[in-house]
Amino acid sequence: MARVEKHVRKKASNSNSIASLTKWKQRILGMMIEDEELVKLLYYNTPDCLDKPNVSEDKRNALINSQVYGYRFNPMVAEVAKSWISLSMSNFVPQEGFRQFSDDYLMGFIYFYILVDTSIMATDTGYRQDLIASRIYNIFQGDTNLGIGELRMETMIENWEHNNKLGGYIIGFQTTDFK
Repeated sequence: MARVEKHVRKKASNSNSIASLTKWKQRILGMMIEDEELVKLLYYNTPDCLDKPNVSEDKRNALINSQVYGYRFNPMVAEVAKSWISLSMSNFVPQEGFRQFSDDYLMGFIYFYILVDTSIMATDTGYRQDLIASRIYNIFQGDTNLGIGELRMETMIENWEHNNKLGGYIIGFQTTDFK
């Protein structure tokens, strides 16, 4: 009589990139609302936004899920002109490079969606969507707290939505982590 082997399911690791998505998103949101210049660009809708006083911690935290989202969010046209940043994580695949493939690592992308109402795009120091994109780049380029190695910007494309009422960018950073 043949012996039946029990199938033992391998315990899922809580240290890989897929298991860490929520933790990464929370860290990203925290990094964004800690940046004073980025917060001013989001919070104040006036051309002199960067000359305004620093935003209190309570008001910074209130930006989460009202103007800064940990998921892909496409805001409906609002009655009040605002700026938004949302994010998504996608295209996680086994690491592959020039003549190199690894089943031990996953590469994926963190995408930032920057949208600004056209009526508040112009500021005293430049276009709001450009300034926000610059802050996102400065905060995350080379960061070593999300995955292993450094985050690297891989793409930036212009983004217009709601019949061109909102405009900005989609910025993608590549990350690598254990499978």
